[in-house]
Amino acid sequence: ALQLISMSSIMGLSLPEVITQGSGPVDLLALMMSVCAVFTYALTCGVAAPYGKFSKSQGWGPLIDAKVAWGFMESPNIWVTVLMILNGSASQKCLDSWPNLVLMAIFCIHYINRSFIFPVGMRGGKPMPVSVMFMAWFFCLYNGLMQCLSNLKYNVVALDTTADSVRFHAGVLVWAAGFYINVSSDRILANLRKDGSTGYKIPRGGMFEYVSAANYFGEIVEWSGYAIAAGNFPAFAFALYTASNIGTRGFANHEFLKNKIEDYPAERKAIIPFLL
Repeated sequence: ALQLISMSSIMGLSLPEVITQGSGPVDLLALMMSVCAVFTYALTCGVAAPYGKFSKSQGWGPLIDAKVAWGFMESPNIWVTVLMILNGSASQKCLDSWPNLVLMAIFCIHYINRSFIFPVGMRGGKPMPVSVMFMAWFFCLYNGLMQCLSNLKYNVVALDTTADSVRFHAGVLVWAAGFYINVSSDRILANLRKDGSTGYKIPRGGMFEYVSAANYFGEIVEWSGYAIAAGNFPAFAFALYTASNIGTRGFANHEFLKNKIEDYPAERKAIIPFLL
């Protein structure tokens, strides 16, 4: 909630204005996601979702190869976008708005990386429970539909004032910085096992010098920038849910590594440099 309020202040909008700025069905989807963000935060505090280093099958069903799981569960964001454009569901007013197209482009760039590039570069990823994969798939389907409805059908991003233009361009720059941090951090993690070794090592370089979950920090920065650029409720709901979900996982990773690695850097924070 604090993240949503602070980002709305950056945009020069009150929280009620952010919530009511969209249209009908897409606002309802955003409201439901915001409520889910609160429950997700509560459920994941102290209990990490069972994938990656926390992967387990007990109570979660059969396991599937991590590369297959990541490619499958992240891909709805791409094909929902393609289908909405091809079947004529997009409104002409949004297609004629270049800021809307930029928002969809950066959204798809992230998920093209997540669906196709990131899985290929994984090394030694632990199998994922099929149940977790399908829950993530549903979230990506839901969010992909919500962002497409917002950016391609309902919410035209108008840059009518200098403040609007500054906000939009600043948001895109913040997104780009977050995307770079996210991708470069994933690469650092993958290279830890480049020599085929197993076990846990201390990540070095980039934002890992400041936080244990540099990849998650990058993704939170990404979608915060996206929300600032878009200036509407669906984008903010997505940013809020992202922070509530992977934020708690970042803390779990931090505690796991501190307990697993004896000489883990004591000055390193969990997910926000110098703070948390």
